Amino acid sequence: MTRVLLGVCFLFSVASIANAAGDWWGHLEGDIGVGQTPLVDPAPTDPPAAYFVIKGDAAKLMYERMGGEVVAGQDSCEEGVVTKFSGDLQCALHLNDQTYVCDIGVDLLKGKSIVGRGC
Repeated sequence: MTRVLLGVCFLFSVASIANAAGDWWGHLEGDIGVGQTPLVDPAPTDPPAAYFVIKGDAAKLMYERMGGEVVAGQDSCEEGVVTKFSGDLQCALHLNDQTYVCDIGVDLLKGKSIVGRGC
């Protein structure tokens, strides 16, 4: 009986924490690609990497909250895009359809962030 009560208390605690975290925890929409660094024309000996593309509400929230350098137009991959750069993370606002996309990569050997897919 004690184990059952402890289990119920544990589940209640986890549910309470998850509910309290609801203000910042949400659904993730996006894509992942596993390849090598660099992403374009890698040599067979180049290190493996994972590239994450985050879309939707999560990307919008990241874009709104991140600091860093803001680049509009000419340095972007396409017109009508405003991009923020913070270290290896980049998030873009596509002005035409008001969509947000964030990109970042991870060097799978070193476990360190790297620049995402770029364009």
